[in-house]
Formats: sequence, structure tokens, C-alpha cells
Amino acid sequence: LRTKMKSTTSSETNSPILVSIRQLLVGLSMYCITEKGYFKSAFPSSITSLGAFAVFKHWNSIPTLDPIATAAQRSTIQSIGRRIGCHHCGSRRSISELGNGFIADHMPPTKIALELRQKWYNKLFHRKIEQRLWPQCQSCFRKQGPAVRKGSLELIYHLRPRLYLLAPATAMFLCANNEFMEVVDRIARPIADFVDEAD
Repeated sequence: LRTKMKSTTSSETNSPILVSIRQLLVGLSMYCITEKGYFKSAFPSSITSLGAFAVFKHWNSIPTLDPIATAAQRSTIQSIGRRIGCHHCGSRRSISELGNGFIADHMPPTKIALELRQKWYNKLFHRKIEQRLWPQCQSCFRKQGPAVRKGSLELIYHLRPRLYLLAPATAMFLCANNEFMEVVDRIARPIADFVDEAD
């Protein structure tokens, strides 16, 4: 009888558990949609490795075998940079700085890629260390060279306002829409019932 009462309670419209699960589902969904990096940009980027904004590599980067990018590759990187920004900090402002565009950044950096290729385990298992070109802003480019040469760890923090900061407000607006919440409830109610019964 107790379990049945709990299950009935969790299915009520204003059940605290159901409301929390609704907000969780909608909030996380809005964050993922607006952030586009699957929570990666919540953490700082290492300047010597792939940045937090490097997503969907087959669409947003270019494979390369050469240490210097060609003119055609640099042109493509400008288009990618305008779309996703610098792969380390997310900045799209580099295109207007002193007339300079985005840097075609080798990832991993050439020095690190050469060192990795000499590792015994990579040689033993014939592991290829492939490089891809990603858009990089001038500011991150100036920081990367010294960090690679020294082998030091330098982090890039993402402190500028971002679209995903509007995710909570967007989620609250959607939660006030009854038709939208009816769709959410199809997922939320079974989860609320399961949590309530397991309590």
C-alpha cells in the first residue's frame, strides 16, 4: 500500500520529485544545445592539447601531413573559425585583429607529435600520430609556442559571456509552456515513479 501511495504521489503534477526531474531534463538539454561542447567548455583548455571548443573534428578540422598549412587549408580554417571560433578559447574576434585571421593550428603540436612518434609503445603497436588543423586565435597562438618549447602546462580559462549562460532562463521559460511539458512528462514521469519507489 505504501509503495502504491508513493507511486501515485510521484505522478502528481506538483510532485517535488517530478518537478525536479522536469527541470533537470529541460535544463541539461538547453545547456547541451547552447553550449555545443558537451560540458567541455566548463573546464579550462590546455594550450598544448586539443581545446574545449574542438568538437565534431571531421566537420571542424582538416587532416594534414605537412608541418606548414597550405593557402587552401588556411582559407578553409578561416571559414571554420568564423563558425566555431578558436578551439582553445572560443573567440571569434581574431579575424578582425590587425587584419590577421585564424591560425591553422596543428594538433597535436608538431614538436609533441614527433616526440609521441618516437615512444616505444607507439612504435611497437604501429600507432599513427595523426595531426589535424584547427582554428586558433592570435592570442592563444602567442601563448602556445613558449609553452610547447618549455613543456609547461598553461591553461586557457573561458570567462567571457557565452550563449549557454542563458540556458537556465530558457529552461524556465519552456517549463511554463504546458504543451511542451506534456512531452517532457512522458520521460519524466516514469523516472519520478522509479525514484519514488526506490526511496
